[in-house]
Amino acid sequence: MNIENKILEYAINNHDYLLFLDEVEHAIAVENISSLKTHHISELVKLLMNHDDASENVRLLLESLNLKSLVPPDQKRLPKEPLLEPNLASPWCEGMK
Repeated sequence: MNIENKILEYAINNHDYLLFLDEVEHAIAVENISSLKTHHISELVKLLMNHDDASENVRLLLESLNLKSLVPPDQKRLPKEPLLEPNLASPWCEGMK
């Protein structure tokens, strides 16, 4: 994938996240949190939960608004990068030996 595609992908994800935040801000401003219980918001949340950059923030925000039901069940995801070896820093850190 070239850099232009990565930038476009990031911009779309960023747009989705900002759209979600705008919807939440509006619901809070008009004091109608239950207005977030729509199919549109559910689909947007599912989309955002697939992106590491947004998933934790979306989950925490929905939980703080007592909308935990909008958070899809956890699914086991593979890390984007390989995990580091256990005790990798032990040669330099006495407490890790």
